[in-house]
Amino acid sequence: MNYTGSEGAETYYFALRRQHLYLLLAVILAVDALLIAANFSFALKWHIVPHFLKDQLNMDREAVFGAWYPSMLLFTLALLALFNYNLDLTRGHGWWARGWLGIFLVTLMLSADEVSAIHERIGGWFGDKIGGIDFLPQAYAWVLIFAPFVLAVVVFYLLFFIRRFRHSLVSRNLALAGTALWLLAVIFESLANLLFSARTINLERAFEESSELMGTTLLLIAFALTAMESH
Repeated sequence: MNYTGSEGAETYYFALRRQHLYLLLAVILAVDALLIAANFSFALKWHIVPHFLKDQLNMDREAVFGAWYPSMLLFTLALLALFNYNLDLTRGHGWWARGWLGIFLVTLMLSADEVSAIHERIGGWFGDKIGGIDFLPQAYAWVLIFAPFVLAVVVFYLLFFIRRFRHSLVSRNLALAGTALWLLAVIFESLANLLFSARTINLERAFEESSELMGTTLLLIAFALTAMESH
C-alpha cells in the first residue's frame, strides 16, 4: 500500500507492503484462534491450558492479556478508520468520508471499555436501582440503558458499509459480517439467562467474547483492504 498526499506545503508518504499486511493478519487470526479455543476449553472445563496461562487467556477478566488483546485490536481498528477517513477525503468521496470519523469515535470508546468494563459497572449500578430482571443478569442491565445507542450504531454501520463498499463485495461482506457478530455478542449478553442455565453460563461468556473478537477481526480486514484501494 503506497499513499502520497499533500496539504498546503506539507507532503507525506505512507507505504506498507501487501505481504507484510497479510503476515500481520495471519498472526492476528492465529491469536484469535488461540484465545477462542482457550475460552471454550475453560467453559467446558477441559484442562488443556496450563494453569499459569488460564487467567491470562480468559477474555472475561480484566487486567490480563485476554482483555488487552481485544482492546488493542479495537484501537488498531480505530486508527485504520481515521486513516481511511483521510484517504477518502483525497479520493473525493465527499460527505460519506465523514462516516469514518463516527466509526473512529465508537471504536475508540469500545477499546477503552474493553479494559475498564465501563458498561458492566454502569449496568451493575443501574441493576441495583431497578432491582432484578428475570432474563437479564444484573451486571448486564447496561443493555437497557444503551439499547437505543447500540441500535443507532448498528444502523449507521450498516448504511455506511453498504454505501462505502458498494464497489467492493469482499470488504462489504466482511464489514457486515463483523457488525453482525458484534450485535450477536450483545444478544448473547441480553438473553444469557434465557439461553443458558447456571451450569452453562460460562459458555455464554465464551460465545459472547468470541463473537466480539471475530467481529473486530473481520472489520479490521475490511478496513485494511479499503486502505489498500487505489481509488
